[in-house]
Amino acid sequence: MALNTRPRKRWLLRLHLLIRFLGLTGLLAASIGLLAAWLTNLSQPVQGWEFIRRLWDQFVWKTLRGETLTEAPDLVTQVAVWMVLGGGLAALAALLVEGIVIARMVAARRSAFGFNALVQIALAAALLIGVNVYSHFHYYRLDWTQDRQFTLDERTQAELRQLRGKGETVVVVYQMHKTFDRISDKADAIDFAAERKVVEKVYDLVDQLSEFGPQFKVVVLDVEEEGFHDKLNELTKDAQELRSAIDQAVENSIFFYDRSSGKVQTLSFNDFYLVDKSASAERNNLVLLKQGNRAFINKVLNIEEKRPRVGVLVIHEWLTTEGPEEFGLSGLKKALTARGFDVRDVVLKKWSEFAPPEPAVYTYDESKYERLEEELAELDAEIKTLERELQVFTDLVKEWQTKTPQELQTTNLARQLNLRRVDEDIRKAVLKQLLEPRVLIARLSLDQARQAREAVALEKSKLNVEGAAERRRMTDLRAKLNRELAEFDLIIIPRMTLRNVTIGDRIPNRFYRLDDAQVAAIRDYLKSGKPLLACFGPINEPPDRFEPPGPSGPDGVEDLLVQLGLRLPRQTVLFNVESKAFAERRSGLLISGINVEVPPVEFDWQSGPGSYRLREGTTDLKPNPIRESMRIIARSVGKEMDRRGHSEEESDDSDRPAGSRKLDLRLRHPRPVYVDPAKEKGLPFDPIFMMTSPASWNDDNPFPTRERTPRFEPKPDDPARGTPEEKRRGPFPVGVAFETTVPADWYDDKSATPAKVRVAAIGHGGWFVGPELSPGKEKLLLSICNWLLRRSDLLPTDEQRWEYPRVALSPRDRQLWHWGTQLALPGLFAYLGCVVLLVRRMH
Repeated sequence: MALNTRPRKRWLLRLHLLIRFLGLTGLLAASIGLLAAWLTNLSQPVQGWEFIRRLWDQFVWKTLRGETLTEAPDLVTQVAVWMVLGGGLAALAALLVEGIVIARMVAARRSAFGFNALVQIALAAALLIGVNVYSHFHYYRLDWTQDRQFTLDERTQAELRQLRGKGETVVVVYQMHKTFDRISDKADAIDFAAERKVVEKVYDLVDQLSEFGPQFKVVVLDVEEEGFHDKLNELTKDAQELRSAIDQAVENSIFFYDRSSGKVQTLSFNDFYLVDKSASAERNNLVLLKQGNRAFINKVLNIEEKRPRVGVLVIHEWLTTEGPEEFGLSGLKKALTARGFDVRDVVLKKWSEFAPPEPAVYTYDESKYERLEEELAELDAEIKTLERELQVFTDLVKEWQTKTPQELQTTNLARQLNLRRVDEDIRKAVLKQLLEPRVLIARLSLDQARQAREAVALEKSKLNVEGAAERRRMTDLRAKLNRELAEFDLIIIPRMTLRNVTIGDRIPNRFYRLDDAQVAAIRDYLKSGKPLLACFGPINEPPDRFEPPGPSGPDGVEDLLVQLGLRLPRQTVLFNVESKAFAERRSGLLISGINVEVPPVEFDWQSGPGSYRLREGTTDLKPNPIRESMRIIARSVGKEMDRRGHSEEESDDSDRPAGSRKLDLRLRHPRPVYVDPAKEKGLPFDPIFMMTSPASWNDDNPFPTRERTPRFEPKPDDPARGTPEEKRRGPFPVGVAFETTVPADWYDDKSATPAKVRVAAIGHGGWFVGPELSPGKEKLLLSICNWLLRRSDLLPTDEQRWEYPRVALSPRDRQLWHWGTQLALPGLFAYLGCVVLLVRRMH
């Protein structure tokens, strides 16, 4: 059969080429038009298909039908729309022509086989795409790991299924690069590797949660990433709560934000995975301590949960979280607020300039509200005075500008200035040198007073004093304090007493004595089963100092703690290094003895028959959970250098165990704290979580004088032997935490079941004082608060260890692999090459 070799008509080829060219040009024009319309953004930012739908509905369709546009487009938008319309029509026409040409080619007999193959390819492609699309929405996850680490437990799955349809949850991974746990001074390779791995673990866990729960969106915010601020502003433009939480963050954190409710929950990186630097350095591999998924999942499940409320009970405004740096607890508030707590002060005494303090109950905001009201009253009076003064001088200026010189001679001002004659020169001089400057000064003073009043009024409007007027009307002190304490989940009672015995810097303990009604309210709070943190400093007073008449010694609050099982002896712990400061004080060198560096507290001491216990046979108790958490946190620091430049292994300071140097928490002039043996007997763990250095002793008269220098003086016949008052060398417990049962005689109803309450005590009132807390103090504070609030899932644990998957080789195996790759493999291939050469030469 002869082939048809007739050439196609040249004009058809040229027409086909022109149509193809117009189609490509139209496609390009339509793309440029879409891009231009996108950049103009159509008055509101929209995304994806929503943008194209609005472009069609509001411009294209109405333009084709000749309707009036609802939005007046600018010139760029009009040109863009016509480019889209014209280019799209040209592209569609070219596509139609191509379809006709392809149909004619397929209709030919010789193209039947090719068409059949094309159909088969299309069917195979459709099948492949369909199977993949179906499998994307109908898949089954298989977890083949040995411990099923990528599978949530059934209880968690059931809880997450209940959250379906409740909107989107945004998980924000915030990387500040402040070091992984903010204990070390600077980040290192282990910290950065841990950050990267935690971000990966967050994605893995969110992927699991998405199988059962609501829609999740993960956003990573890296402060070192280019465009960080733009990304942050875009994420939080309609989420002020999320922005506030991010601004308050002090370390790498994970935030959970529910768009529907606006609630935010915060989780630290080390509450999810805690890096173990000591083990990482020993194994030459990244080692993380998995804190479990429960803390992460609880934040998702309880995203609308109320923030724990902490009340700080103090006796003076200076001692509140808003007080000055030297006395205030602003660092405590900052640390707790950044971790999801709400902190509020309650002041228990009203101080006046002359009279002794009176028992009271009011918040810092209420006190500030009253003070601001008084300032407003003073400013209002000052403004009225300045307005009258300005009016007087304004009238005088007008008078001296309008009256004749003869009339001015009879005015009061002329008589006060002793002017016998007034002419034009004197008139101008009085106006320029006296009256006009006084008017200017009065006007400036009035403006300043009004601005000050506006500032005070604005500050007053920001205070949260709802119900303050009603509380001020309450005269029942106990009921008033009960009402305040009912709002708190935890109360902290700090009593800062001895600050520096070398120079006699102290706050007398008698100032902290509370009224019986206030003590009764605190007892009612404990009867409800809510926890308490007591930070009580020593109550020793100088024996030669005159004290005003009145009760001294422990007050009712200390008696409550004694009934709960605490023992607070009337002693102060002094350290061996302070002896030099006492000697220098006797010689008159006061300055050199002020800043003595005492040994740090210890969380890792050797168990054994220690004299720090009131009952023998209690050394086999399980470690305190707070102590264990601090020991684990110390491991996240790794090997630290002491002040002499030695590492822990090289340091010859035998008084400081491993880990104490890392956290570097120092407590000067603490008070020993014990637990009653009867209470300690039934405890599931050791109540002691913090000890002093062994290089210390206890003294009931820690104040040095010219005649006496405090030193340890053992007494073989000490009648207090075996009691908390026994004079001995350290170590001494200065931090305890335990759970006990409230005494039954606290209840009026004898059939009532006594509540269980958690109590923690630190033998120092200024432990958390200052504008900033060191990272170690922050970790200790958070561990104590979380344990007291029964949030044990937030305490660090080392039960689950994760290591980067890596083949572990012994030194011998490592040497064999090294020399095997360096010598054995090249030798083997050299041997094979020689064999090949021999075979080729044989042929």
